[in-house]
Amino acid sequence: AVAYSELVSYQRQHNVNPLRGFLVPLVQTPLFVSFFLALQGMAAAPVPGLLQGGLGWFPNLAAPDPFYILPVLVTASTWLVLELGAETGVSAPGAGPVRQILRLLPLVFLPFIIHFPTVKWREAQATHEAEQRRWRLRNHLTLAAKGPLRQTFAQNPLNPPKMAPSEPPKRPWKDTLG
Repeated sequence: AVAYSELVSYQRQHNVNPLRGFLVPLVQTPLFVSFFLALQGMAAAPVPGLLQGGLGWFPNLAAPDPFYILPVLVTASTWLVLELGAETGVSAPGAGPVRQILRLLPLVFLPFIIHFPTVKWREAQATHEAEQRRWRLRNHLTLAAKGPLRQTFAQNPLNPPKMAPSEPPKRPWKDTLG
């Protein structure tokens, strides 16, 4: 109790708020989630830049890495950052189990990130085309009332029909009867 009261008085004296450390993650989390969802949506939608924007062994950014190099690289770099960050931190009595959990965390996330993006390109393209068809069916009268006239028939009814050269009628019974 004495140590806690000394800690509180020290924090008041030096204007230290322990909740201030949550401010940066509180701002970064919605930004990260929105960027993640936007990129996942772009991978699912037909965005031409993602289809040819890759390098080396991953030419299509909308498809998962076929050799799993990028997910393993992300896992290794995350583990390295957490390991180096854990060494520079102040050692606390309960830090041992937390440090072990942080070491295992990148391996836990590897199965989730190995197949990013989760929506396949052909499925997303088919979904997009189906949505366009539904929209056109709902709005076909509005579209017909606007702009230039569109041809909705195979042949123009105002033009006379083109007559094909007529063939004599086939009479198979004459061939058999003579």
